Amino acid sequence: MARTTKAAAAKVTRKRLSPEQKSEIAQAFARGEAGNAIAARMGVSTATIYAQKKKLNPIATEAMPQGEEGVARNARQLFALCRKAGVNHLIYAGFFIDWCLLMSSGGMVDMSRYGIICSVFRDATAAVENSETARAGVGKAVSLWRTSVGFGFVFDTTDFIQALTGCSYSSDH
Repeated sequence: MARTTKAAAAKVTRKRLSPEQKSEIAQAFARGEAGNAIAARMGVSTATIYAQKKKLNPIATEAMPQGEEGVARNARQLFALCRKAGVNHLIYAGFFIDWCLLMSSGGMVDMSRYGIICSVFRDATAAVENSETARAGVGKAVSLWRTSVGFGFVFDTTDFIQALTGCSYSSDH
């Protein structure tokens, strides 16, 4: 009798999925279903389900495009969407103001080159800090200053939401 190692016993064989199954998995995750429930319903391992999810690279359900909303993968595509919708001002939130929001494709550097005003929410971002700057938040302070001088404005979410109260929005674009 052959001896098996723990690694060999733990190895999970992943089933090849048909295009229809891949589509079903994507739709199930978009509906918020749990991976183990999808696996049980489809008769495949959870490893197979999560491997497919990783390939799909889905975004959070709350951030999924609605209806005919466009999706941009780079600055050129984002600018095309802005131009089509008549948008000349983007407001950024998330990690990290001094790296991702600043220099990623579609970030403030790229979009300002297209003439787009690029602002940020002060209380909805963070910055890369080190042991010398973290306690005082120096990196974030400098990045917020850089945004206000070179790209656009710095807003607080509370003030922004209050300013929008009573404003009407038209989705004619």
